[in-house]
Amino acid sequence: MAVAAVLVLLAGLSPTGTTVGDVFWSLALVAVVAAASRSCSPWTVLWASGVALVAAIPSLWSVAALVGLVGAAAGVTAASWRPVVTPAALATTVALVHLPSLRLHGGSALVALVALAPVVVSGYRAAGRTNRRVAAGVAGVVAAVVVAAAVLAGVAVLSAAPDLDAAASTARSGLDLAREGRTAEAVAEFDAAAGDFDSASSSLDGPLGSVTSVVPVLAQHVAAVRVAAGSGGSLSRAASDVSARAESSPDLVVDGRVDLDWIRSTAPSAEASADALETARRDLTAARSPWLLAPLAAPLDDLVAELDDAGPSARTAADLLGVAPDLLGASGTQRYLVLATNLAEARYLGGFVGGYVELEATDGRLEVVASGKASDLTPLLEAEGGAPVGDAAYRDRYGAFAPERYLTNATASPDAATDGAVAAEVYGRLTGRPVDGVVVIDAAGLAALLRVTGPVEVPGVDGPITADNVEAFLHRDQYLEFDQRSGERTEALGAVAEAVVDALTSRGLPGPRALADAVGPAVDRGDLQFWFRDQQAQEVVERTPVAGRFLPVPGSDLLSVRSSNLNANKIDGFASRVVDYRVRYDPATGLVSSVVEVAVTNAAPAEGLPPILIGIDSRPPGTNRMLLSVWSPQRLDAVTVDGTATASTTQPDGSLQSHTVRLAVPPGATQVVRFELSGRIDTGPTYRLVTYQQPAVTPDVTSVAISATDGSRPEPSLGLTVVDGVASGRLPSTWRTETAVTFDPGT
Repeated sequence: MAVAAVLVLLAGLSPTGTTVGDVFWSLALVAVVAAASRSCSPWTVLWASGVALVAAIPSLWSVAALVGLVGAAAGVTAASWRPVVTPAALATTVALVHLPSLRLHGGSALVALVALAPVVVSGYRAAGRTNRRVAAGVAGVVAAVVVAAAVLAGVAVLSAAPDLDAAASTARSGLDLAREGRTAEAVAEFDAAAGDFDSASSSLDGPLGSVTSVVPVLAQHVAAVRVAAGSGGSLSRAASDVSARAESSPDLVVDGRVDLDWIRSTAPSAEASADALETARRDLTAARSPWLLAPLAAPLDDLVAELDDAGPSARTAADLLGVAPDLLGASGTQRYLVLATNLAEARYLGGFVGGYVELEATDGRLEVVASGKASDLTPLLEAEGGAPVGDAAYRDRYGAFAPERYLTNATASPDAATDGAVAAEVYGRLTGRPVDGVVVIDAAGLAALLRVTGPVEVPGVDGPITADNVEAFLHRDQYLEFDQRSGERTEALGAVAEAVVDALTSRGLPGPRALADAVGPAVDRGDLQFWFRDQQAQEVVERTPVAGRFLPVPGSDLLSVRSSNLNANKIDGFASRVVDYRVRYDPATGLVSSVVEVAVTNAAPAEGLPPILIGIDSRPPGTNRMLLSVWSPQRLDAVTVDGTATASTTQPDGSLQSHTVRLAVPPGATQVVRFELSGRIDTGPTYRLVTYQQPAVTPDVTSVAISATDGSRPEPSLGLTVVDGVASGRLPSTWRTETAVTFDPGT
């Protein structure tokens, strides 16, 4: 009996060890088997223990099944061993209660039923009439309890449903208001949602909800609703707190100083909000059970997916607030180099560096230390000797750009972190002032900032520079306004950048939300990029588009089409590209064969404009000479220009390869370059593509067409349409885009 008691206690230890229902039904099963084993045939226990042993391997609970098998075998071989049949049956039950998860949902329960049903049936038949009558009565009572609990569960869920619906609707309204910047109204909505969620949770935490915890299937539904209500309340309160904090500081910059006190006071709220999102996602994922019916399972899955998307962003925002004070000089002066680039003279990151601004940040106050044309530093850098910069891989791929002598070429690489580190090394070596971070901004990025600061005046420029005219002025008009031979013409990019930075640091600026809304599109396009020497800050920034990282994703395909100017002029302001990427993918092998067609159009005239726009190294004038490169993990099989095979070079760039051709596109002409590629990526039904787009005066128009070599039909994908087994569509003009197409192997 002592052994049987121990086995009963072991059976009460549910696989999860957490739910009352698991413990209750485990003990109930033990009680039924214990009663049946007193009169059942030992052969049925031998069968059950054998099934349990096979199913329990390789878990440690297989030991209990083995004990049961030995005891049952003893009971079969000799009548004197009959008393050990009951402990053997209980040991077998312990093993069946703790079976490892099987691929088939409910498989463990099915195995237990197949194993123990003969024991129960045999014991019931062999029992006396009185015992059978008692067993039938107990079964009837249990059935009645289950039915009553089911009714109570329905009542509990129905009583909570109105509050849950109202809470969800109010919370969504709060999110919409917060996105619109109406934070005061958003706070009120979040507070109301929290109250409704709490009310729903109270309905489920009462006696009606508690009694359902012992009813299989129903218990999972009520638990899921209860978790959703509790998580919704926590999320709404956290969102209300963060929104209230955002409302508390209408201006981020006051009297030329960033409001560090607001940042410090807001960081804990942002951290709490991120924690609430992570907790809610974890709890809801745990509540997601295969037993849930579709009306509840589908919304729960949608909510978990939303939290999966929102969680990383919330954590990044909290971490950014955490590192921001030190980046703004709270713990000591920080020095930053702003590189103003001109997309009308392309480099692989975007444009060449036309101007620079050196900033110092001390306790939230930003001050311009130096500024000027990047080309003015060339004689100083050449006089210094120009020791090579970057690592060996960088020098092998981009050494020809010689950024150690020409800061204008510091944007040679398509990766902003690489270029930032190189620019910091070059400038720090020249000035003797170490650089803590680099900001790369082009005319479109300056336009975004001017929408925040308002117009600025630039010495020597007629009229104000505004968000509406800055791009046209920097890309073309400045060269028409000044006569480069008279000595009056200057590269105004640095002066405009300095004026914008000065406005940012001296004028009152709106709060973070309004600032993010203004610059967000520019960040997505890669018009504003940051690099920090501090590893913690850089790690946080790299979770955002503002880092401008150009990185492959292991196992995925990648495409990036970029060019670099060979004219030493600003002719790329007249250039445009249409990119067509056609892919054939084998899900079984991961083999990829693709064609990249790039139609390059040069709208520059042959005459009538200054040499700085269409001349210098453009021979004849108006001809756009460039390096056109395609980055891909695939090898190059062939390349043609307008159907004629042409020479190309391939260079390794990390785990990628860049395939390059030299082009000379006449004025008013279009040339089509065709790259044929092949390679291998990860196998599986889903093809994944990462595309990086070079910032340009005229953004690329990029389209993809993806199909499977085995004839599998692609499933509908976000942004793509499926016609005749091909998923195709136009990609957004953003710095980085992820595309995934899943193929149905059954088609």
